[in-house]
Amino acid sequence: MSFYIIRRMTLIYESSNKKTRISKTGENRYQITFPYQSNTKIFWTNFPWKKLKRIESSDEGITRNYVFKAQSVQTLAQFLAREGKHLSYEQTLTFFTQIGNYIKSLERFNIGILSLELSDFIVVNDTDFFLVEDTKSVKILNKEIEIKDPSVLKKYQKNKFVAPEIKKINSFPTRILALSAYYNVATITIFCLLNKYLANESPTIQEKLLGPIYQTKLYWGLQRCLQKDPEKRFFLII
Repeated sequence: MSFYIIRRMTLIYESSNKKTRISKTGENRYQITFPYQSNTKIFWTNFPWKKLKRIESSDEGITRNYVFKAQSVQTLAQFLAREGKHLSYEQTLTFFTQIGNYIKSLERFNIGILSLELSDFIVVNDTDFFLVEDTKSVKILNKEIEIKDPSVLKKYQKNKFVAPEIKKINSFPTRILALSAYYNVATITIFCLLNKYLANESPTIQEKLLGPIYQTKLYWGLQRCLQKDPEKRFFLII
């Protein structure tokens, strides 16, 4: 019997398909269980493991189990509720930087993401942010992502954080540039900072929303990702 079955667990996070789970197994001790095949293999290979103090690991076929040390692990939604429904500028900049860099690393291996929500992230030690919903990773072909399933698209179009080009799709199959995730991350970042939905607002309203952080590093990073034209959209923090 494996070590992770023996210990009592408290579930912290579970993916939409229930195959990826994060549980607390003891004091300052957590376990992440995830499938390691196809798209998820690339997703987890590029995962920023160095930020987690991994102390044990085991494999069961296509399933992997890693145990790591942490003082706390919680969902982003829980963290926002605890922090008074919005994060500080420094916390928000960290979220935007860490998640943006991770998505950028996936692109190098032709893996993209179409739709992200608050429930797709965890916060470790109140300082580091991780995207853990691996079911949303899809293949990129010739810099594009193909959408075939109308029911999946309908779910994405209900997401208040999703990119405008996804909202406009009305025929199948269809392809879009693999840059929608950056717009999506930017709108979630704004929600974390201001507790407000961007909701594909006009440039004028967008500028008003971002007024409190005008001309900061985060401001310019968000502006690059919020371009309505996907061809002009990119992630960069300087």
